[in-house]
Amino acid sequence: MMERSAKTKSAAQTVVDEAIDEALELARTPAPEDRSQPEEDTFPLSELLSSWWRTKLLEGELAPSSQRSYRDIIDRLILPELGDQDVLTMNPVDLKNFLGSEAQTRRTQAKLARTILNQALDHGVELKRLPLNFMPSSRPLQRKKGEPRKRARAMKVEEVNRMRAVLGAMRQQSDLAYIFELQLALGSRISETLSLKLTDFYIGPDGRLRVSLRSTLVEDEHGAPRRQEFTKDGLSDAAPQSLPLWAEEPTLRLLERARQNPDGLLFVSRNGTLLRPRNVRSSWRNVRNRAGLDWVTPHVLRATAITQVALTDGELAATKFARHKSPQTMRNHYLDLSLQQEVDVTAAMRAYAPEGTSARS
Repeated sequence: MMERSAKTKSAAQTVVDEAIDEALELARTPAPEDRSQPEEDTFPLSELLSSWWRTKLLEGELAPSSQRSYRDIIDRLILPELGDQDVLTMNPVDLKNFLGSEAQTRRTQAKLARTILNQALDHGVELKRLPLNFMPSSRPLQRKKGEPRKRARAMKVEEVNRMRAVLGAMRQQSDLAYIFELQLALGSRISETLSLKLTDFYIGPDGRLRVSLRSTLVEDEHGAPRRQEFTKDGLSDAAPQSLPLWAEEPTLRLLERARQNPDGLLFVSRNGTLLRPRNVRSSWRNVRNRAGLDWVTPHVLRATAITQVALTDGELAATKFARHKSPQTMRNHYLDLSLQQEVDVTAAMRAYAPEGTSARS
């Protein structure tokens, strides 16, 4: 398995894509018959991963984006640390220590590394090169008992207005201000916002502008964006939601412009193609840094909108707004508890005051 490197993120993406294409082509080519006598029986992990990867690509079950994620974890995390180790004599403690160390700072990546290693070891057993899969338990990757969950953080009104001020002062022509307002208004994900079309909007009986979030952007095998006709929530016929009044005017301007696009897309590049979410995030980082809000990502806008709905209309309304099945999901990942206000129950509990006391009046 060849290790590759590149100086820039885009160059690295190209290298990964080329490596996947080469591996897939190699996997489809029958291996020549080996008539040589086997040397000393060793089985480097890099060799096992290479064999497993060819098989995984031939199965065709991994989406292009997943292929890139797997390839990145293999090349960047696993091979530099464990690639030269002999699987036949590898100590399971080494795997446990490697995964546990990664989980201290990058738990999600450590979990994916464990998935890859576990499947590769199963592959080694199927090849009859390994007697068993010695992958240790996933306990080191799980949050320790009592360890606090990473809490959501929402923007305050003053912070939202600081972002608006920087966006408004931008000299170059950009849709970033429109994207900001629409994502905040809808509590949507950035990929959902960028996939919106003219046909997703309509005027309700009350004259209010409504939208249905029923698509998202995903990347094809070459890293180019394409519109997928359902969202992460799996809904292709999501219930429509009204836009707040402050978002109607900019959205109507976008809809008028979208009439000029053959596909009716709200956001397109200069060439009329879909915007790449990664390019939007890059522009976003420049704006947030100028606003002094380097912790703010596009996803924070979703948490901001959901938190505001929860504080104003309650958690059930926020769960529906977020298109979640359970309030627990919304509470764990999107609700900024630090913005909750003290509940004043004085009026509600007045009826239970003892008779004849001033507290009843």
